[in-house]
Amino acid sequence: MKLTRRDFIKTAGAATGTMAISSVIPMPAWAEGQNGGAILTAARWGAVYVEVKDGKVVSSKGALPKTVPNSLQQTAPDQVHTNIRVKYPMVRKSYLENPGKADGKRGNDPFVRVSWE
Repeated sequence: MKLTRRDFIKTAGAATGTMAISSVIPMPAWAEGQNGGAILTAARWGAVYVEVKDGKVVSSKGALPKTVPNSLQQTAPDQVHTNIRVKYPMVRKSYLENPGKADGKRGNDPFVRVSWE
């Protein structure tokens, strides 16, 4: 089959239009409506199934057959709901007072909460 320049431009235009329209249509979050079920997701240690109950991650396990044991795939609940997780952006107090100039207080200066912007 011979592809003419005209056919190529028509096909490329149709594909571009389809992608542009599909990016405008809002898609529901995968976790939404799946409360109590396993959600397929990925992390840097591989594909995992995460079980959510009442909006909270309760368990996780590897999604692929195990070739090498990887205990990290079971740690998602601990990582998401730990008390030591950083929940807000924070910077050192002296940095806010004097940005870009080190004052030697690193390690002793307290952190203060800042906005996401």
